[in-house]
Amino acid sequence: MKKSIVIIFIFCFTASFGQINSYLRKAARAVEKNKLEVAKSNFLKAHAIDKTNYEANLGVGFVLCEFMGKYEEALPYLEAAYAKTPNDTFPDLIYALAKCYQHKGEFEKSKNLFSKLSVKISQDKEQDTYNINDLNKRIEDCNYAQKNNNVIFDKNSYVGNIGTKVNTDMSEYVPVITNNNELLFTSRRKDSDKEKRSKIDDKYFENMYISKLVNGRPQTVSTYSLANSILKTNYKKKHISVISASNDGKTVFLYQDNKIHEVKEDINKNRSTKALSKNVNMDFYQNHASVSKDGKILFFTSED
Repeated sequence: MKKSIVIIFIFCFTASFGQINSYLRKAARAVEKNKLEVAKSNFLKAHAIDKTNYEANLGVGFVLCEFMGKYEEALPYLEAAYAKTPNDTFPDLIYALAKCYQHKGEFEKSKNLFSKLSVKISQDKEQDTYNINDLNKRIEDCNYAQKNNNVIFDKNSYVGNIGTKVNTDMSEYVPVITNNNELLFTSRRKDSDKEKRSKIDDKYFENMYISKLVNGRPQTVSTYSLANSILKTNYKKKHISVISASNDGKTVFLYQDNKIHEVKEDINKNRSTKALSKNVNMDFYQNHASVSKDGKILFFTSED
């Protein structure tokens, strides 16, 4: 009887191990092709079979942290992977785990890992200055946060989730307010069943959205469309995003095709769009702009 149980156990273990490896191989190929949702799904399937598997935990955690920016969700997987190899750990795992602790506010744990990694790479002559400076900056940020954790903020200010009408499980960012008391923002959500993901990062293309604010709360969200021959708001083929608004809310700045555009609205609420001059759009890549309070100075970023 015992012999039969052992034989069955060995067979099941071997079959499970082969299935785990199959999922891991599929996940690795998906990462190479930037199919991140497919990669995450296969890593999770491997993890479901063996929750202690190093490669499965590392894979799920790394995809969530480094590619999707979901730090708290990634943390338990990275912790499980790190627990398997605390003395001889893959440097990228240490870095990802340290970032997760930093984002969660566990600064002492984060500092210890960043410091451990700093020692490792300082002994490696092939490491460039950027990596070393990045680690030093992150350690400084953790030190600053610890020293200033008792700073009293304005009691009339608070940070809160704006709600599910705006926020989805996809990325939402760069909110701006117009002079019509409307909220404009950018998201990489899915708008159509026919919509395809970008081949670069496996996310949906950026698109712009608008919502009327009532007592400071957003109402129904719809796409912010522009009927203009210069600027095509086609979320199926290219990025288009909100980047800022003027202080009076009358001018909105947008990004598309590596250039900065401005949208102005007349008294009849007709919108006109134009690309900024070559004094601004001077090079291959311009991706942000912000105008001064008096509207006389434009600050912008450019790859020069």
